[in-house]
Amino acid sequence: MVIPKPGGGERLLGVPTCMDRLIQQAIAQVLTPIFDPQFSGSSFGFRPGRSAHRAVRVLGDREPPQSEPPVPGLPADMRE
Repeated sequence: MVIPKPGGGERLLGVPTCMDRLIQQAIAQVLTPIFDPQFSGSSFGFRPGRSAHRAVRVLGDREPPQSEPPVPGLPADMRE
């Protein structure tokens, strides 16, 4: 499949085949148990059993440290 470029010309669109997806999943199943435990507990991006919704929920459940004022503009600072 070919996609036109805004400035003229064309580029090929890489559409993964079933075999590509199978290989990607096999690699993910091998690497995830090796590397996932090394990630921070507060890391939610693209991890099994975690989501952006859960991250927001965790932020809402936390109380800011008493020594530091809340940072304005963060979604977790919506108490006012």
